Parts: sequence; structure tokens; C-alpha cells
Amino acid sequence: MHKNNTHRALSGVESSIILIAIVFAAGDRPEQLDKIRIELILRDGSTLTFERIIPLITNELVDLG
Repeated sequence: MHKNNTHRALSGVESSIILIAIVFAAGDRPEQLDKIRIELILRDGSTLTFERIIPLITNELVDLG
């Protein structure tokens, strides 16, 4: 990571991994082809948004890539 003022940014050869676990009650689980949106609000106020279409759920863990 390069330090620019007080912000740290990834260079072109670095990467970052974010692992998010979302748990639903049995009656609240999304179904196949539902769209979910996850929004992360970072400390600096910027927002990182992910949208995914739910695949066929065949077990308890689903990798949404």
C-alpha cells in the first residue's frame, strides 16, 4: 500500500479480499433469482455496493463471488 497524505490506496499489483457473512432466518432466506444488495459505508464516508443474483441454493453456504 502506498501512503498518500492520510489515505492508503492499493497499488496496481496489490489486491484486497473482503469476506462478508450474511445470515437469514429460515423464513427470510432469498430464493433463486432474487437480487440482493450489500452496502458497506467506510469510515471516510464512501460507499462500496455489491449486487448479486441469488443462484439455486443447494446447501447452507453460498459463494456469491
